[in-house]
Amino acid sequence: MGLTSLLCSLLGTIYPAYASFCAIESAAHDGDKQWLTYWVIHALLVLAEAWAGWLVSWIPFYYQVKLLVVLWLIAPQTQGAKRLYEDFMRPFLYKNAKKIDPVFRGTQAVMQLDVTNQLAKLVEQHGPTAAESVTALLSQLQGGNMVRLRQLVRADPGALGRLLNTAVESLPSPASSHSTGASST
Repeated sequence: MGLTSLLCSLLGTIYPAYASFCAIESAAHDGDKQWLTYWVIHALLVLAEAWAGWLVSWIPFYYQVKLLVVLWLIAPQTQGAKRLYEDFMRPFLYKNAKKIDPVFRGTQAVMQLDVTNQLAKLVEQHGPTAAESVTALLSQLQGGNMVRLRQLVRADPGALGRLLNTAVESLPSPASSHSTGASST
């Protein structure tokens, strides 16, 4: 990773994260909207960069240009994130809200099943292999198709919890996974 790429990460993520913390913790909450707007634009740019990642290596001075864009986005004088949000993102989201909402309603339903906490407990109790086991199980059971998994969860909200329980049952107990191999007689 080059210096310019590192600067892009620091200025594009670390500084806005700290500024967001300061805005949240301030009594006036003056910067809340500014930093929420920034994070919406940041998410879009991260997605675009991930999608076109192969192209980045072919663009000369990509990280230098990206650094200038990041500075433009975060600088209070330019309010670049606000401009992009108001001119492009907000109109796009308003226009497509009826198409987008159902997708996220399904995501919220899955998250309300407390899957995240169950996975965290699995990893805490059984180590990283628990997450791999769950992922492999879901992949096997659903053929790796997230649409089919979402349909299954919609049809039977308890299905994902049962799948997680199946994965847990297939894992070695925490005590046996940390044993030294010595047997007592």
